Amino acid sequence: MDDIAFHAVSLATQNPVVLTDVKNAAKTVSLPAHFYAPPRPAAPAPAVVICHGLGCAVAARETRYARLLYQNGCAALFVDSFARRSSPRTPNAIRRRVVTDSMMLADAFAALRWLTARDEVDPNRIAIAGFGEGGMAAILSAYSQIAYLFAPDC
Repeated sequence: MDDIAFHAVSLATQNPVVLTDVKNAAKTVSLPAHFYAPPRPAAPAPAVVICHGLGCAVAARETRYARLLYQNGCAALFVDSFARRSSPRTPNAIRRRVVTDSMMLADAFAALRWLTARDEVDPNRIAIAGFGEGGMAAILSAYSQIAYLFAPDC
């Protein structure tokens, strides 16, 4: 699977420490992501936002799933919530306080907005998947109150 290329992209996201910070978080920050887009299909493809766990990205997990989705005709966008906010050497207990669930949700919704704007992606068929803490972001994003908070225009 090493021959599958991704595009390094940068998304605009925010740093809300808690959910009540979302509406007041005016400053945007850069979020690195890897975009796996299948060759332009006849019709827009489904897509998946992949969120990593607390231990940062693991090639055998997040990258593997992105590549498998790619091979099966889906676009995949792997977002790295810790890349600009924490070091991989930071102990998990501290990293958990530096990058909150609200920040990971902001990143997931930033990825959703970015994918929605892509011609090769069907905006009605985008999912969020995650591992560990990223799994929590995926579950929380399904709540209508959370979705309205992070994406009131959708």
